[in-house]
Amino acid sequence: MDITFQKASKAQTKARIALIGPSGSGKTYTALRLAQALGERIAVADTEFNSASLYSDRFTFDVVNLESFHPQTCIDVIRAAESAGYDVLIIDSLSQFYIGRDGELELVDKAAKRSQSQNSFAAWRDISPLHSKMLDAIMAAKLHVLVSMRAKTEWVIEKDERTGKNVPRKIGLAPVMKDGTEYSFDLVCHLSEDNTLVVTKSRCPALNGYVQHQAGEELGALIKTWLTDG
Repeated sequence: MDITFQKASKAQTKARIALIGPSGSGKTYTALRLAQALGERIAVADTEFNSASLYSDRFTFDVVNLESFHPQTCIDVIRAAESAGYDVLIIDSLSQFYIGRDGELELVDKAAKRSQSQNSFAAWRDISPLHSKMLDAIMAAKLHVLVSMRAKTEWVIEKDERTGKNVPRKIGLAPVMKDGTEYSFDLVCHLSEDNTLVVTKSRCPALNGYVQHQAGEELGALIKTWLTDG
């Protein structure tokens, strides 16, 4: 096998961004704001019953509304967006390919029922390659890819400093997705219920520890500069 090294360059690099947060944290809106800064032609794969189109008066984008969430469907969407020449693809949300109809958990359940052992852990041996293939397609896509993921949530009781009363607050925890999925992305952002974005993983040094309330175009511009610099 002939192996040849060449000088590294960011010229062809595309953004791989994961936005994780509980319901109501602004994942879709933030993704659209970031996408607007990254490119002109934006495609959205909507797994949330046409919810992204609620923002069609604020942003210009094309949408496909999905009803089946087999991992291969996600791969097909990426290939279609590439072929159509889009600059940015938003997958909103990737969690549906895990918990939704024809998603990974349903596939595992069906595989377990077909086996003699009825063991769902063993069934993952058949489904994990599909998950890896889907992630590989996201990472290799020839356009910017932004995905949202739901966060598992719980309620905590905190004291309101203004009133002195104890009040409940919803917090987001781990993403609703196969463990470790978020580690594949260049930029991982967690969104809180009050729409504050915190960068929890970044390959861009300038964004380490980045925190912004209602983040959007400014963050998108920083990401674009990082990708094109040099």
